[in-house]
Amino acid sequence: MIDISSIIEKYEIRSLEKNIGGRYPEIELALNARRELSDLAASDASENVKWYQVLSSKPLRRVFEVAYGLGEGFSALSIDRQLYELKGRTGILTGSNDVSQFKSDEVLDIILKRFLLRSQINVSPVGSRYTNALVLLGLRRV
Repeated sequence: MIDISSIIEKYEIRSLEKNIGGRYPEIELALNARRELSDLAASDASENVKWYQVLSSKPLRRVFEVAYGLGEGFSALSIDRQLYELKGRTGILTGSNDVSQFKSDEVLDIILKRFLLRSQINVSPVGSRYTNALVLLGLRRV
């Protein structure tokens, strides 16, 4: 049986994300990542399969690439090396390299705050390289 209220709720959430994304694409990506990573964390797939799903999703991939400051060359690496890098950097930042940890809002916030701060640095025309360096150093505490 189809749950109409669930479909309507999902539609409203995604519509809100799209509307926000028209003006603030980074926030749309963060909202999408919060929803998608929570769903992925709850799935029964193996951890590597979950990470491969992150890598195959353009929005999720973008969130992690920006959050970790991965450059254009990251996508040129072999898929196994990309997996290794994401798992390693996530482990350093959060203490675990499992996607399942994203069930926790606290862990999601660590990644998403880092993504939003780095996104802001990338588009901010104001500030010097020193200001950006101080912000990035402050990310270690986030």
